[in-house]
Amino acid sequence: MKHWDFSAMSDILSYFSLVPSELPYIAFGFLFAFLLAALLSKCLFGPFRDLVEAREDKTTGALANAQSLNLKANEFEELVKERLALAQIEGSKQALRRVLAAREQANGIISKAEILAESIVREAKTDLHQVADIARQSCSANMPKLVDDAFSKLFN
Repeated sequence: MKHWDFSAMSDILSYFSLVPSELPYIAFGFLFAFLLAALLSKCLFGPFRDLVEAREDKTTGALANAQSLNLKANEFEELVKERLALAQIEGSKQALRRVLAAREQANGIISKAEILAESIVREAKTDLHQVADIARQSCSANMPKLVDDAFSKLFN
């Protein structure tokens, strides 16, 4: 086995209270620690890291999907609000049309009633004038007789 010259290293080793004969053990320890870290990283931490990354990807995808659904829901809500407002306006227009139609119908009925009332009043006036004329004629024809009857009863 060949020995290496580690003169500069001997100063560093002495600083840490190590002797040069322990150097191969130290190198073997570093090599062993490195191999152990690589093996643990590959066998133990690798699957765990893959699991964490898969979960993170799944969570990120779910979050993106949820945000997309939220945007779609907000758009749908706005669309529903717009349609509801239009439906309310259309309902108000229809109600106003019905009210106007009812008002026109009521005005027609009132006009017919006024015409009928004027006709009835005219007929009643005509009938009243006829009855008054008949009463006048009857009274004027019977007046002399009534006066004679009254006098005879008074003075007899």
